[in-house]
Amino acid sequence: MNDLVKLNYLRDDIEHVKPVDWYLEVVGLPRICRAAAYALAHLFSLPPVNMHLSDLERADANRAIGRILELSDDLASV
Repeated sequence: MNDLVKLNYLRDDIEHVKPVDWYLEVVGLPRICRAAAYALAHLFSLPPVNMHLSDLERADANRAIGRILELSDDLASV
């Protein structure tokens, strides 16, 4: 849950740029991306209530989730 809170914090700074100097913290980013991928995989496993994605978009998202999990496994072994 802490990783998802951190990801939301980073997303806010990227989507709503403020006129200040800032940097993107990369420490823990692979772990945070993995947590987000697991959360999205869980959401996609539920009935598609109010999910406005085409079948192609859902397939692309599932493929991206799988790729994120593969990459995070590779990084964990380094």
